[in-house]
Amino acid sequence: MKKITETELKSILDQHKLWSETLGEEGICANLEGVNLEFADLEGVNLEGAWLKGASLNCVNLEGANLEGADLTDSDLYYANLSDANLLGANLTGANLRAASLLGANLTGANLQGADLQGADLEGANLVGTILENTAVDSAQPDKHLLILSLIASGKFSVVVEPTTGAECFADTTTHHFSVAEFAFDAACKLHLECNVYLYSTHLNELGEYDIVQLNEVIR
Repeated sequence: MKKITETELKSILDQHKLWSETLGEEGICANLEGVNLEFADLEGVNLEGAWLKGASLNCVNLEGANLEGADLTDSDLYYANLSDANLLGANLTGANLRAASLLGANLTGANLQGADLQGADLEGANLVGTILENTAVDSAQPDKHLLILSLIASGKFSVVVEPTTGAECFADTTTHHFSVAEFAFDAACKLHLECNVYLYSTHLNELGEYDIVQLNEVIR
C-alpha cells in the first residue's frame, strides 16, 4: 500500500481542484489509486472524477466531499465518514463500506455492485438509480428498506402491498413513482402492518414471464 506525505497530498488536491475548476485545461486529475489515506481529514474536499481505486480510506473524514464520478472501485472505506458527500455516479464496485456513515449522501446513479454495506448508516441518503446488484447489507437493519426503495425508484420494478388485516391495499402496477413505493413501504415496514409485499419486475425473464419477488423475507 503506497503512502504519501501530507505535503504530497495537499499538492495533489490543489492540482485536482485546478483541474476541476478549469475543466481539465489546467492542473492534474488526482490519481490516488492504491494510496493509504487512513484517518485523513478530507472534509469538503473536491475529488470529482478522481482515481481512488483500491485506496485505503479507513476512518477517513469525507463529510461533504465532492466525489461525483470518482472511481472508488475496491476501495476500503471501513468506518469512513461520508455524511452529506456527493457520490453522484461514483464507481464503488466492490468497495468496503462496513460501518461507514452515508447520512444524507447523494448516491444517485452510483455503482455499488458487490459492495459491502453491512453496518453502514444510509439514513437520508439518495439512492435513486443506485446499482445494488450483489450488495451486502444487514437484513435486520432498516437500511435494507432504503436499498429496496432504490430498486423501485429505478423504474425496474413496481410494488404491490396486500394487507392481510383488512386494511386498504396500496398498489402501483403501472408506474414507478418513488412516492408511491415509499408510501407502500411505510405501511408495510414502519407501521408493521401484516402485509404480503411483492416486487414485480417490469421486464420479462427468459421464460417470458414477469419475475415476482416476495419481499417479506427480505425486509424482516
